[in-house]
Parts: sequence; structure tokens; C-alpha cells
Amino acid sequence: MLHRDLAVLLAIPGLTWETARVYLAIGDLTHGRGRPRAVVGVGKIAAMTRLDRRHVHRALRRLAELGLYGQRTIAPRVVERWIEWPPGGAVCGASVSLLEAGRKCLQVFAGK
Repeated sequence: MLHRDLAVLLAIPGLTWETARVYLAIGDLTHGRGRPRAVVGVGKIAAMTRLDRRHVHRALRRLAELGLYGQRTIAPRVVERWIEWPPGGAVCGASVSLLEAGRKCLQVFAGK
């Protein structure tokens, strides 16, 4: 259930809006295209999320700290990236109601 997975994602403590955007962009570039892992450049993620490359790098570090993201360098400037999907399996594992997810979403976008 996608809505339940998104609810779990939004309820993860310390997840910022830019981190969530990067997570979902990598998910689209990997799982969304039928591959669990893919070679994806930071520039492509930045273009998809409309974030500066510096913010993408910061979001990738934060996702790795949360255990939601991994990468492997294949060659110079060629990096294979992946995310842990569903998000609850990697970090929290708790089920969250849609009401709680909605509250978290509003807090994130309100900057609280």
C-alpha cells in the first residue's frame, strides 16, 4: 500500500522536506522504473527535485544516516544508488495513521 508507506516515510523523525523530495526522486529513478538500483547522477536528482546540488548532497547524507539510502561507486563519477523501500522496514517499522502522517506533512512544510 503506497499511502501507508508514504505515511511511514513522513513520520520519520528528522526527515526534512528536501530529504523527502530526494528520497522520492531516487525511488522514481529506481523502483519506479522497475529496478532496485540504478546509476543516477546528482545532477539528475537536482533537476528532478529542483534543488541545488549542495542540498541534494546534504539530503543524501541525511538519508544514509537514517538508513534509507545506499550507494556504491562503480568508477570515478559513476555511482549506483538505491533506497530502502518500503521506508518503514529500514528505520522505524511502526505503522502510522494517515492523520498522523498528514500532521507531520503540515509540520514539515510549515517549517516546524
